[in-house]
Amino acid sequence: MSERHVVVVGAGVIGLSCALQLRRRGHDVTVFDAGEIGAGASAGNAGWIVPSLSAPVAAPGALSYGMRSLFHRSGGFSIRATPAPSMMAWGLRFARATRRSAFEAGLAATAQFAAGAARSFTDLEKSGVTTSIRSDGMLIVFDDETKARRALPSYSRLIEYGINVDDYVVSASELKHLEPGLGRSARSGIYFPDEQYVDPEVLCAGIASRAVREGVVIRTHSPVDRVTHPSHPVVLLRDGTTIGDSIVILAAGTESTRLARGLGYKLPMQAGKGYSVRVQPELPLRRPIYIPDAKAALTPTDDGLRIAGVMELGSRSLRIDGRRLSRMQQSAESYFAEDFRPGTSHKWAGLRPVSADSLPVIGAIPNTRDAFIATGHAMLGVTLGPLTGESIADLVSGVHRPLIDAFSPARFSKETSP
Repeated sequence: MSERHVVVVGAGVIGLSCALQLRRRGHDVTVFDAGEIGAGASAGNAGWIVPSLSAPVAAPGALSYGMRSLFHRSGGFSIRATPAPSMMAWGLRFARATRRSAFEAGLAATAQFAAGAARSFTDLEKSGVTTSIRSDGMLIVFDDETKARRALPSYSRLIEYGINVDDYVVSASELKHLEPGLGRSARSGIYFPDEQYVDPEVLCAGIASRAVREGVVIRTHSPVDRVTHPSHPVVLLRDGTTIGDSIVILAAGTESTRLARGLGYKLPMQAGKGYSVRVQPELPLRRPIYIPDAKAALTPTDDGLRIAGVMELGSRSLRIDGRRLSRMQQSAESYFAEDFRPGTSHKWAGLRPVSADSLPVIGAIPNTRDAFIATGHAMLGVTLGPLTGESIADLVSGVHRPLIDAFSPARFSKETSP
C-alpha cells in the first residue's frame, strides 16, 4: 500500500494514538481538534489501565437500574429518557445488548482485546513516549464481605482471558495493611496486582509530543464542520478550509456520530456524562481503588486524590450537577478513616461516547472508501487507547485484526433500524 495523507479528527488519547501509529506506518498525518490536546473526555477521567473492568455498560439489569435512577439524581448511574428518535432507537438496541448472551459475548471480546493493554503501554514507553505510568495494582473495595464474595466469581473468570486476578477475598485487616487511610466502612476487597494508571493529561501530552517529533501535524482550535462524499472523503473545517484526497479517521468521541452522518453512516451512540473532583485525604492512597456501591474510581495524584465516576447516559450538557458530584464525593469519603481536608479543586465533567451495545466502534465505516472510525470506548478510553491506535493503523495499512471484529462499525448497519 502506498503512503497516503491521513486526517485524524480528535486529539484525545484515541485520536493521538491513531496518529502516532499511522505515522509510524509511513503516512503523513494531520490531527484536527476543536479545542486543546486531550481537553475532552480524556482530560478529567481516572486514567486507569484496567482490563479487569472490561464488562460492558450494557449489563443485565442496567436498563432498569438506570431508569429507576431518574428519580434519584444523587445516584451514580442513570439513563435520561427523552422522546428524541435517536435516543429511543439507541435505547432499544441497548436493551437488546443487556441480554445475558449479548453481555457475555461483549465481555469476552473486550477482555481479550484489553488483555494486551499493558504490553501496548510498555511499547509506548520504549518508543520514547512519556506516559507517567504507575504499576501499583488496583483494589475493589466493599463495605460487606458478602458483597465481595458474591462479586469475586465475575472477576475471577477474567483469568481465562489472560487478566491477572488474586482469586480470593481480601479481609478488612489486609485492606488496612494495603491502604492505611481506609476506614471501618472498607470491610473487604478484591485485589488486581497487574492494573496500572496514568495521569491522563500527561499521557495525552506525551503521545502528542512524540507524534509531533516524528512528523505528525496537530492543529488545535480547528473544528471540523463536516465530512462528506463517502466514495472519496472530503473534510471541511469551520474556517472554510477543504481537505480532499486523504484517508479520514473519526476519533472525536461523541462528535464522531455527527461527523459520520455526512458519510451516510448512522452510529447509534449517546454521551455518558461523567464527573471528577480533586480532594485532599489525610493519608494518601497507595494505589487506585474502585468502590462499586459509590460507582467511584479513586486515583492517587501528586497533589492528592482524584475521584471520578457517575454515568449519565443521554446527557448533552457539560453542566455540573452539584448534587451528583457531592454525593459521589461523600460516598467515597465514607470509606476513609478521616474526613477529607476542607476544600475541593478542579471539578470536571466530560462526555464519554457510549455505543448502543456499549462496545467500542473501531474499523472501516460501511459503504465508504478511505474512512474509518474509532470511538465508543465508554470508560475504557485510556485502557484501550494505544491498542486502538495500533488497530486502526493496521486496518489502514491493509492488515486484518480478527481481535477487533466484534467492534466493527458494520454491526450496526446489519441491524434493522427500529
